[in-house]
Amino acid sequence: MPTGRGASQAELDGAEFEQVFAFMYERSKRSRAVIKTTEAMHYRRYLMQRRKQEGGGRLRGLGREHPAIPAGTPLNKMAGINSGRGFVFISRTGEIYPSGFLPLSSGNVRRNSLVEVYRNGALFEVLRDSSLLQKASAASASTCNLCGGSRSRAYALTGDYLAAEARCIHQPAGQ
Repeated sequence: MPTGRGASQAELDGAEFEQVFAFMYERSKRSRAVIKTTEAMHYRRYLMQRRKQEGGGRLRGLGREHPAIPAGTPLNKMAGINSGRGFVFISRTGEIYPSGFLPLSSGNVRRNSLVEVYRNGALFEVLRDSSLLQKASAASASTCNLCGGSRSRAYALTGDYLAAEARCIHQPAGQ
């Protein structure tokens, strides 16, 4: 992740992410351990595509069905979780962040109600509205809602936490 100490490190490009996702997916089929990512939300899209190709079940989430992994699997539990959407980070000093990688504080638990900040804080409300995300030119709405991209990576690379996920190379059929 190109934030904090990671800002000085080389990051994978979109094609390299896809190679890692393929490796993770194949491993996940043989492992009893849950394999998941942190700040690589586009792995959800990869899982959905692979499961659809292999005749997988349907995922219920985000208010509608997605062709993907059946309910009760790790993807179902991760669907739609992103910075400020099902996740909150509190720093050692009490700062309330939508992610440990997104350095935009929304308050401090010493002065503000965590519940109030999470439910009604302006930043959290914006992050939960996927219609505000800048989608890559080829991104489909359903894929963007499932994945949402890394708001932390978008912010680190562009200064805009609503920018498109820079490392997702997904091209919907017909685009």
